[in-house]
Amino acid sequence: MHRPTTCRTSPRTTTAPDPNTYISFAFTGDVLTHTPLIEQAQRTAIAKGSTAEYDFTPMFEDVKQFVQSADLAMCHLETPIAPDGEELSAFPFFGVPKEVVTAIANAGFDRCSTASNHTYDRGLDGIDATVNALLENGVDQSGMARTPDEIEPRIVEVKGVRLCFLSYTFSYNGLKLPEGQEWRSAVINPDRILRDAERARQLGSEATIVSMHWGNEKESQANSMQTGIAETLTASGFDRPHRWPPRTCCAADRTSQWRVGDVWAWQRALKFANRRTLASKQPGCSNRHNQTDEAAFGKNQF
Repeated sequence: MHRPTTCRTSPRTTTAPDPNTYISFAFTGDVLTHTPLIEQAQRTAIAKGSTAEYDFTPMFEDVKQFVQSADLAMCHLETPIAPDGEELSAFPFFGVPKEVVTAIANAGFDRCSTASNHTYDRGLDGIDATVNALLENGVDQSGMARTPDEIEPRIVEVKGVRLCFLSYTFSYNGLKLPEGQEWRSAVINPDRILRDAERARQLGSEATIVSMHWGNEKESQANSMQTGIAETLTASGFDRPHRWPPRTCCAADRTSQWRVGDVWAWQRALKFANRRTLASKQPGCSNRHNQTDEAAFGKNQF
């Protein structure tokens, strides 16, 4: 695993990338922490005699080797961290333990996309708590912001290649960000995405990867909104739209990875073609419920 260097937010003169540079990526979908998983993590912590109240680290055990072998690994943290001093919560308004982020870091993820329909479940304090927890554990993110500057495109260097990661969601499940603080996250809007991508190019991005939290649950085909926006982005010359359809299974093509499902969750296992499900090996978690879904692994030449 190659740790990315510090982000850049000021313009930089670009040079052609070394044609012999290869970067391997690992992308996984939603980290979706339902109540039974929180309860299991608490039992695991007690069994280990841990000083932490929860231990989620075994839940990534089956994918850890793949995550750590990549030059850059990214997951999708779908749920906010509960603010300090507040009760935990799950569906429909999530607020999960900060130890979830400890497990994400331990597994070897470099960054997370964080814009989702649950972004605002625990209000502005939940957004702040999530970004703080990630950064305290050395995991970068895109999709949430504590300040207006934090939502803007930033450059990450991996093996000398300048990359930009953007993250957007289809909605906040009917909730609205406060007036004047809409910058706290990012809703899918093709014009806005293209403006952000252009800004990334101005900053020196050699490849831009965008994460889209969208799609119809339990459906295996992209809907017309998805395909229409995807066509708009790819027609613009967008480097690589990357999509997190919630629990859907779609085909991959030359420019898009359409389907990266839940990496962990407690839900009925859905049977889709070309889907592989790996169960985390820990007491009390079965193949049916504690799912570690397929991840996207690839190597790109720059």
